Amino acid sequence: MVQISNNDIEFMLEMLELTSGMRLKLEALGSPANITDDMADELRDFCIDLLDTTGFDEHYKLTKAGEKIDELIDKLFVG
Repeated sequence: MVQISNNDIEFMLEMLELTSGMRLKLEALGSPANITDDMADELRDFCIDLLDTTGFDEHYKLTKAGEKIDELIDKLFVG
């Protein structure tokens, strides 16, 4: 299980291109929320996709949003 905060949930709902099913799951969570390892893996994949497309500036440095995405990737890592 992975614990995510309300801020994490709001950020993911706003920034990630989620499937409708994943969006509904996130919207139904309370805060803080414990999510399953499978859900964490799936959310992590969405975060990695977003980091690749919008997380870096023209000099390949992390943007402010990129820093938050990178933080979420680490938090959602189940190992």
